[in-house]
Amino acid sequence: MKILLHKLCTINVHHEFYEGLCPDVELVPTESTKATLRGHRILWKRLAAGSMALLADRSHALNSLPSETLRLAVIATNPALGNYTAPDDLPTESGVPVYGKSTAPTALAPAYRTQIVGPIFQHDLARREDVTLQAAHDRSEYISSQVVDGAANPSVQYDLRPHGPGVYTMVETYTTPPSATTKYSILPEFQGRMVAGFVDFTISSRNLDSPTILKLQLTSNLQYRRYYIISDRLTSAEIQQLRIVDQGASIDGRAQVIFDAVSPTDFTQAETYGLALTASPHQLIMFRSTAKLPRMLRPRRRLALLLNNELQLQNLPNPGPQSPHQDIVVRT
Repeated sequence: MKILLHKLCTINVHHEFYEGLCPDVELVPTESTKATLRGHRILWKRLAAGSMALLADRSHALNSLPSETLRLAVIATNPALGNYTAPDDLPTESGVPVYGKSTAPTALAPAYRTQIVGPIFQHDLARREDVTLQAAHDRSEYISSQVVDGAANPSVQYDLRPHGPGVYTMVETYTTPPSATTKYSILPEFQGRMVAGFVDFTISSRNLDSPTILKLQLTSNLQYRRYYIISDRLTSAEIQQLRIVDQGASIDGRAQVIFDAVSPTDFTQAETYGLALTASPHQLIMFRSTAKLPRMLRPRRRLALLLNNELQLQNLPNPGPQSPHQDIVVRT
């Protein structure tokens, strides 16, 4: 018997750094989503790193499409992801970003953050005051409501084993605004893994006629580019005549990068990398970009080092994904 599979949707994770699909992440369905897809005879297939498709037998899918929200985990396969990704797109103390459908039909936007916990966990109150604390499952299942003396009990322990995995919402209502809301995800299969985010989405009968391509766009970290030029052949006067000129903006089709020369005596406390170099007996000068630059894998070409308008280096190096900053030492 021949079964023709119909593509219902494709989910892609793009990154500004790579200017396309992000090879440093994988999409993995949660265990509950896997069970739902199996129950509706829907297959999930990895197309590439950062790309997945859902496939179904069209004749069966006409009568059997899941109504519940499906969830995929965005798993970081390269620890360097945090080096070149904007902080807003990364997990923080407040939780892991969850992306859902936005007003754009195929775009995914951050909806909220969730903390990944086990079924027994501790919820810390936002304020040490009397509070009404309510807990509910996102299946609209009410769990509990209690009044807590926040001064005496700044945290509350929950045992949600009877309620199973899923997303839980804790709402703290105080006598004076504001209230506080915290989302928890009981997903034991992802505890200890490098979860960069979650994607929540639904499919409907419209997907049978017009497969959707959902796109999660991650943005690059913005950082100042700093070149520390160290020389044992230039005099102190000559090193002050160095300059960096961006001769490749029109070639690359990008905005021109402008650099300011900064003497070691003017390094800021944030420029710890450069401050450590001041102990060197060689001549030292730094060139700092006047604006923060987005991290990108494709090199910015023709960032040229000149001495009295004479070319010293035509292409200064660019930082790779393994570097947490854009500070580069150049010896000449």
